Amino acid sequence: MKETGKKAAQAAEHAANHPTLLLRIDHGKIEKSEFGFVNQATNPSYRMFISGTDVELENWSNQLSEGTALVKLNGLLMGSGATQITGAFRPETKSPDFDLSVKILKTQVKSMNQLLRAYGGTDVVAGIFSVFSEITVKHGQVKGYMKPLFKDVTAYDPEQDKDKGLLTKIFEKTINVASSVLKNTPRGEVATKAEVSGPVENPQASTWEMVMTLMKNAFFDAVLPGLEGKG
Repeated sequence: MKETGKKAAQAAEHAANHPTLLLRIDHGKIEKSEFGFVNQATNPSYRMFISGTDVELENWSNQLSEGTALVKLNGLLMGSGATQITGAFRPETKSPDFDLSVKILKTQVKSMNQLLRAYGGTDVVAGIFSVFSEITVKHGQVKGYMKPLFKDVTAYDPEQDKDKGLLTKIFEKTINVASSVLKNTPRGEVATKAEVSGPVENPQASTWEMVMTLMKNAFFDAVLPGLEGKG
C-alpha cells in the first residue's frame, strides 16, 4: 500500500510539472477524507492532520492557465478545530497569483502536544486556539496576515506532570502566569498577529509549493510562539 501511494504521488507530481500535459477539472468534489503529514525528523515526531474533509474544486487545472481556479475546503484540524480554507488561483504569468483565506475555530491545544514537545519542550492540559488569515500573492509580492487567538490554555497540571523535572515545571508555570496577564479581559483570549508581506523569494516556485510554504512559515512564526510562550 505504501509503495502504491508513493508511485501515485510521483505520478501526480510529474503531471503537475509537465509542460504539455493539461489536466482539467470543471467541477470536482472530495468528500469525507483526511489529509495530513508526519514529521519524523523531530524528537518526538509529530503528525498534523485535517479530518472529515470536504473539498470543492472549480475550473482547476495542473497548469493554472485556464482562468481562475476556485478551491474550498472544510474539515477539522486535529479532529477538533472547524477549518475553512478558500482560495482563488489566477493564471500564472511570471510568478504565482492567488488569494487565500483561512479560518480555524476552537482547536483543542492538547491535540498538538507532540508538536509542542518537538519545538517547545512542553505540553498543555487544556485550552483552545483559533486562527484567522488572509494572504494575497500578486505581481511578485506577498501581502497578508495571520492572527491566532488562544483561550484558557493551561500548561501545567500537578498530577499529569508529577514525573517531570523541576525546570520543566517552572517553565510551564511561567506560561500559565503569562496567560493570565496577557488575556484580553472581555473574552479571556490571548491574541497575537503576524504580518506576511514582502517580495516572493522564489518566483519560479509553483503556486501549490508557495501556498504550503506560506502557511508553514506563518504557522511557525505566529501560532507556535503563541502556544509556547503565551498560552
